[in-house]
Amino acid sequence: MKDRSITSKEGRNLFPYISKAGWIYIVEDDLNLNYIKVGYTVDLFRRINSYNVVRPKNTCKYTYISKLFENAFMVEQEIHRKILNSTSRTTLRKEWYLSKDKDEILSIIKRAENHFALSSISVF
Repeated sequence: MKDRSITSKEGRNLFPYISKAGWIYIVEDDLNLNYIKVGYTVDLFRRINSYNVVRPKNTCKYTYISKLFENAFMVEQEIHRKILNSTSRTTLRKEWYLSKDKDEILSIIKRAENHFALSSISVF
């Protein structure tokens, strides 16, 4: 049996994440226009609902959805590394960035699409 234990620095097993196709997205919240979130998902509908479930109105929306990646988790990790090299971290969690950096972030995601996306078809 193949050993499927690929772990993070914190010791978390990453195998369930690294083998799933999915999308990289940017989410903006109408209640806080100064920040954007960059993440990945294998289920676009469920992910956006998870942001809006705690709000009285659906204020979070996708402003960008990438082309499909075979290994969205690993691509997302590399995108975050590149973003952090060219922008400032805004919180202790590396997934939130200043909205003023959106053009640079989009450029990084689009370069990843050019190299790693499964198809030329995008959702957004």
